[in-house]
Amino acid sequence: MKEQADNLDQIYTEIAQSDAYAEHVIRLAQIVLEKRYSAAERLMPGIEELRQKLAVRGERLGPEMQPFQESVDTAVDWLALYDSLYRRLLKLAAARQRRGWGFACPAGRRRGRPRSAEPRVYG
Repeated sequence: MKEQADNLDQIYTEIAQSDAYAEHVIRLAQIVLEKRYSAAERLMPGIEELRQKLAVRGERLGPEMQPFQESVDTAVDWLALYDSLYRRLLKLAAARQRRGWGFACPAGRRRGRPRSAEPRVYG
């Protein structure tokens, strides 16, 4: 779990330090959301089955059920890592839009440098 958290943090750091425009960051966030849905499709049936088994036991959860509860918690935490990265990327995209880094640059403009509100003076 820690390794996955570190990997996703590294992905965010690389994106945040890049000069990617908000439009691109939003596309990356959508990819993260798709990965989360894919992971949920694989994990949710098992999570639900374990939850049902735990619910049957109710208040009588003994130490033999602890590994099952830990498995449910781990699966839920795994999905939360994707949720967190998704939210962080959307916040990053919003910040870049506010700074004028919303969409891909027109031809002739340098990537990563927002357009200045001041007119250029040549001469």
